[in-house]
Amino acid sequence: LTVSAPNVTTTYDGAAHPVTPTASVPGATITVTYTDADGNTITGEPIDAGTYTAAITATLPGYAAATSSATVTINPATLSVTTPNAIKVYDGTPLIAPGNATDIVGLVDDETVRYQTVGSQTQIGTSSNDYTLEWSGTAEASDYSVTATLGTLTVTGANVTVTKTPITPEGGYKAGDDVVWTITVINNDPDHAAIDLSLT
Repeated sequence: LTVSAPNVTTTYDGAAHPVTPTASVPGATITVTYTDADGNTITGEPIDAGTYTAAITATLPGYAAATSSATVTINPATLSVTTPNAIKVYDGTPLIAPGNATDIVGLVDDETVRYQTVGSQTQIGTSSNDYTLEWSGTAEASDYSVTATLGTLTVTGANVTVTKTPITPEGGYKAGDDVVWTITVINNDPDHAAIDLSLT
């Protein structure tokens, strides 16, 4: 009497993934016990991502018991996170771009995870729209491999036109000349009326 089973390699999908043992003599009773990578015996069949050893035993009256082993490898599922972009003209307040459920792709079998964007950009410039994942829902971090595409937060300078009149004459001004300039600032962005102007 002999017994054997092929190894199993798959990706986490929330389902059990047992080995399929076969005995050389029909009618044998086959039992399988699974242990995880730390040597702990698990209840039932492997579900979560990890590597498991299946200890297989076949018994049949009139035969010596037969044993063998096989390996079950469940790779983490891929979880993709894409955070949103945002852009605005500088107004002194932080630019943020909150995420939503469609930013996350790959959760298995309606599992849940707490997700939020944490990016913020106040000054003129750009920065990444970072995020956090809190594994406080039904999904477990060990069952997933996370890949991220971060959006960009962009704060631009105000869209204004500045003109000076009169134009400085050729040769410039002489000492003692009375000079009066008119500085005209036109705001080309009606949605942002406030303009900070500094003259030196």
